[in-house]
Amino acid sequence: MDIHTVPVDATTVTYFQPIVGLREGVSVGCEAPSGGPTGQTDSADEPFNPAALDMLRRLGKETLLVRMIDIFLVSSQERIAAARAALQEDDMPSLKLAVHSMKSSAAQLGGVTLQRTAAAAERAVTAGDSATLPAWLDAIDTEFASLRTWLYQARAVAIATSNEKPT
Repeated sequence: MDIHTVPVDATTVTYFQPIVGLREGVSVGCEAPSGGPTGQTDSADEPFNPAALDMLRRLGKETLLVRMIDIFLVSSQERIAAARAALQEDDMPSLKLAVHSMKSSAAQLGGVTLQRTAAAAERAVTAGDSATLPAWLDAIDTEFASLRTWLYQARAVAIATSNEKPT
């Protein structure tokens, strides 16, 4: 896999500085997703990518990992609810934003299958395929539940191996 280095800007510093002490001008490396431009990979791939969690550990030890998992679990439930509300109100821009945000967040925490599912839902919104959107949101719910279980396990291990107490 290719390694991409992303410079940390002032906005990123503002967000992560209290958590990991980042300073502007620092570069953060991350692995590029495998597969083609659509992000799709072979069906034999695992549903979760532990390397994503390892990257968070490298950036901020177990403390950052636990905080990011906690933020993701709460914000994802809010995004799913927002997506359902947007669909009910036929608010496609808000629906697209919710599933796009879910896609990006899932990728950051190793949720490969949820990322793919949210990407497919985003493509359906873009294509105006409203007939399939309820099924895509149901699939997002299912994949989120699976990822949540995996992240709870990763969180428990992170807390058990850390000398620091989570906040």
